[in-house]
Amino acid sequence: FGIKNTSYPSVTQGTAKAWANVGSNGVAADSYNCSTGKDSTGVYAITFSTNMENSSYVMLNSMREPVSHTSSASNYAVGSYKVRGYNTTSQAAVDIDFGTAVSGEAT
Repeated sequence: FGIKNTSYPSVTQGTAKAWANVGSNGVAADSYNCSTGKDSTGVYAITFSTNMENSSYVMLNSMREPVSHTSSASNYAVGSYKVRGYNTTSQAAVDIDFGTAVSGEAT
């Protein structure tokens, strides 16, 4: 998902500009060019260390939770976005473990 052991300006176009492996408590086990936090049940903030050029980037995430849970992204901004976990049956917010990555142009 990215080149972790190099300076940010040397990352080439086409690689992930940010990524994180996030636990249900909002703490990243590992990350690149971002910090993570938990805003409330099932709502996680991903904040870029180096902003994206605009809010038209692509965000991908995957979960390590039961099939009855899913996730979505929202609040795209040049400096951050949100990941939300919810139960697919009840639509209730739920805490999730997830991985996330961003592709696009960073400033």
